[in-house]
Amino acid sequence: MYFERQTFLVAGLSRSGTAAAEYLLLNGAKVYVFDDVEDANVAEARAAPSSDSPTMRLPAFLNAT
Repeated sequence: MYFERQTFLVAGLSRSGTAAAEYLLLNGAKVYVFDDVEDANVAEARAAPSSDSPTMRLPAFLNAT
């Protein structure tokens, strides 16, 4: 599958949701994430440092929304 031409919504940011979003970002996909529960996993994802690495764009995206 060619992820760079796809847009995905990942619902839930527990371990599997975060892993799925990071995998998709690493493979060039455009990813939207959603979680309606503010728990430790979501707080940890928001607090992670951001950089130019695709796996670190997830926290940067979470902080922007």
